[in-house]
Amino acid sequence: MLPYFAAAGHNLYLKSAYVYLQQMHELSSTNPAINKALMSGFHVMRRSDRFWSGLSSDLVIEQVLMRCIKTTGGLTRDKELRNIETGATGDNSVNTDNALVVGHNIISSMEGKYIDEFEFKRKNQVTTLSSKLNIKVNNEEIYVDPQLLFPRLVTTANTMFQDVSEVFKY
Repeated sequence: MLPYFAAAGHNLYLKSAYVYLQQMHELSSTNPAINKALMSGFHVMRRSDRFWSGLSSDLVIEQVLMRCIKTTGGLTRDKELRNIETGATGDNSVNTDNALVVGHNIISSMEGKYIDEFEFKRKNQVTTLSSKLNIKVNNEEIYVDPQLLFPRLVTTANTMFQDVSEVFKY
């Protein structure tokens, strides 16, 4: 999972998980009492104050990861990376399909450094379809300026509809 955090630019998750795994690896020597409790089954996480809300750490990680995946957009792999909702396709610079390799490269560059010494660079992370301002739709490259897109949609809606609020009900 660490490589995917690194590749996606979830830097705080990566740093936290990296340190957590290092500490857990040495827990038997640094804190034997806690290690004994964990090995005896006392290892649930709570996301709320409810008594019966304890979940195993792998389930919590899976829930957080699935929520993240579902909210970041729909990409699927065909001949090229394509947004299944809009049909926009990525060019050769979109490399989300290589996230594991990209993540491993980032993690290997972290090794041997103190956590506060390491700097994350965006150029080392994966390039997603949503991060590109030039997108290709039906083999035509289109520049999308996010600052102008919404005002243009509103202007177009004003010319086509008497009540613009109808457009934004979806």
